[in-house]
Amino acid sequence: MDRTLIDKLPRERRECLEQVLELQAAMTAAVEQGDWDKTRDLESRRAQELRTLYVEPGDLDAESGEALAGITRELIAADKALVNQVMAMRSKLDAELSAVRRGQKAVGAYADNRP
Repeated sequence: MDRTLIDKLPRERRECLEQVLELQAAMTAAVEQGDWDKTRDLESRRAQELRTLYVEPGDLDAESGEALAGITRELIAADKALVNQVMAMRSKLDAELSAVRRGQKAVGAYADNRP
């Protein structure tokens, strides 16, 4: 995240953004660990912080508003990267599940045809 953009925000919004970024990093770690319950909980907390970050954007001066727009673009890019990471994990899990099912089917066929 571009620190110069963050520094242009009012203190309250900077603090809120720091929370968003911490939660986002924790979400990424949870996804890497395959901890989907934790990921969901962190995402819920992050969504609340985002609502706070974007409350009354019209109250910002022009410089802060432009900074928030830049930050938003960076957050969207980070979200896309996280979604791609989740999709890759999902594909990997789907492949593993398919392999397990094929194995179970083979064992079942073997058991059915034993003398």
